[in-house]
Amino acid sequence: MADINDYKLENLGQEHKSLVLEWRNAGHISPFMNHAEPIPLDEHYRWLNSAEKDASKLVKLCFYQEQPIGLVQFSQINLTNQTCEWGIEINNIPMWY
Repeated sequence: MADINDYKLENLGQEHKSLVLEWRNAGHISPFMNHAEPIPLDEHYRWLNSAEKDASKLVKLCFYQEQPIGLVQFSQINLTNQTCEWGIEINNIPMWY
């Protein structure tokens, strides 16, 4: 059984940006994205830069036992009303089978 201490969320570092693009374009993720076509690199970097600068968004990389397994996103963060929208992408499919 997985232990909560096996998981952690971290800021998205430069070394993981290409991996996240690969995940966003993966066959098991892309049908649920707002894009019909694969996301080009330049558009991916614009999205990441926008998220980093926008106080109403938060993007974190999820690790399980030190291995990156997915992305956790919070958007439309409203501290006054204590609300947000969120999304989770689990990308390391083999670990679940």
